[in-house]
Amino acid sequence: KIDCTAGLEPENPDYSFDAIVIPGAGSMTAPDGKAIPSEAGQTRLQAGASVYLAGYAPTIILLDGAAGPGEKPSISKKYLQRLPDDNTRMIPNEAILEEHDSVNTATNMKKLAEIVEEKGIRLVVIVSSASHVSRATVLACANGVKASSLPAEDILIKQDPTSSTRMFITKLKEKFETLLLLWDPKGTIPTFFK
Repeated sequence: KIDCTAGLEPENPDYSFDAIVIPGAGSMTAPDGKAIPSEAGQTRLQAGASVYLAGYAPTIILLDGAAGPGEKPSISKKYLQRLPDDNTRMIPNEAILEEHDSVNTATNMKKLAEIVEEKGIRLVVIVSSASHVSRATVLACANGVKASSLPAEDILIKQDPTSSTRMFITKLKEKFETLLLLWDPKGTIPTFFK
């Protein structure tokens, strides 16, 4: 587990963190033709909602990045707010911060650093796919964000990621890109090719 939060306490002692960070994972088209978060994005959002409702932090930061063709910039926020079944526990608008300019994980974390600085947030937890969370956390730390991490699948489900070819390929890609950070700690190379 990657963690660069040593010695820090959250601003509010009632919470474990100041914010829950959920990186975007692209979108897909629903049967009705509307854009919705991808399967990985849905898993991340469900896990993020779960830890928010469990009281981990008072704020959620959605790193959605640039909207693709036909997408509305707030699809993750709308999906996130429809998740809880108990209407008394809905996630309020004021608890959600959104970012819509980044194009990949490296630029997600650069934008996160700007948000953290602007809002005075000291300590975050990144909720992302198990195959992605280490790279996201390394990049957050490299950009000066005090971050810990929680794999979304560990929060929601017990699944074997090697049972799916798609998950296996994603896991290999993430391991390669994490290794690449040894030579390119701020993710400049993948950003250049985006």
